[in-house]
Amino acid sequence: MSVLDVAPFVPLWMHDSTSRLCNAGQPVFGIAKPCRHVLGPELQKEWMGHLCGLCLALRDGHGHASRVTTNVDAAVLSILVDAQRDGALERSRAAPCPLRGMRTANVIAAAEPAAQHAVAVSLTMAATSSMTTRSTATGYRARCRRCPAA
Repeated sequence: MSVLDVAPFVPLWMHDSTSRLCNAGQPVFGIAKPCRHVLGPELQKEWMGHLCGLCLALRDGHGHASRVTTNVDAAVLSILVDAQRDGALERSRAAPCPLRGMRTANVIAAAEPAAQHAVAVSLTMAATSSMTTRSTATGYRARCRRCPAA
């Protein structure tokens, strides 16, 4: 994969749910989503390989509960690391998953540096988001009428 192949993965525009076109006038920072109408079948498999590899690397390194921190921004980092490497990343065969329609997949191995960087970013983003929610009182305590003020 070259750096030019990464371009379809990194549009920072939200998709319009009523059409197959990107909503180019609505920038959404911090949310990267692959344009499925731009990605061919091979690039879609590559995208899912990085996203699923991130999820499995989180599970292997930090337990099942950490899988909820899987996010597409960290998967983009994995793709960018992959694009800068000379050789191919090590792959592994993932078991069927409900999020993939109970299909197996060829995913990035959890021991790969690309996956490890993505894990670190994913966990850091989740911790930062949690601290921000707590400090700005936008979480559960802000919505609960019976909770005492902090």
